[in-house]
Amino acid sequence: MKSLLIIISIFVSSISQAAGRDWSVDGRSLVNILLTNSISYDNGTSENETGQELEVEFGRNLGVMEYGPTLGYANASSTVAPLRKTAFGGYFRYNFLENRPGSKYIPYVRVHLLMINEDRGGVTNDVTLIGLSSGLSWFPLNDVVGLSGYLAYQDAKITGAKINSLSLSTALTLYF
Repeated sequence: MKSLLIIISIFVSSISQAAGRDWSVDGRSLVNILLTNSISYDNGTSENETGQELEVEFGRNLGVMEYGPTLGYANASSTVAPLRKTAFGGYFRYNFLENRPGSKYIPYVRVHLLMINEDRGGVTNDVTLIGLSSGLSWFPLNDVVGLSGYLAYQDAKITGAKINSLSLSTALTLYF
């Protein structure tokens, strides 16, 4: 968690240095801070899991497309043991309306792939997760700060198990 906070603080300081950047659509940079509450159920072990996740995405906005790397951290409770996850991966987002200055609402679909290391009370697993989500971004104040809400379906593969989950998420997006 400490390393994730260091990465976030370094990136936030670089945002403040980017104030003089061109605000055109092509190549506009962004940071998504995603706060997620999720519930998942594993059919193989009858395990229920609920938890909160923090993901940070660093990306590029090309109007109808956005893409970039993802870092994540999660702390969850399950019917088996407390769970802590760290993740690295990437995402691709298709905007149904061009994401450009002046746009207020932008519906989208998003695909992400994450490589996750999870610790269940001392037992570690490597997980591959593929997710598909659909949502809406809203820019209530200006072209720089946006809020998003989305519904995500995720398919995770662990040694000997397959976990499907559905989550409702919110995100704060900063464009610079």
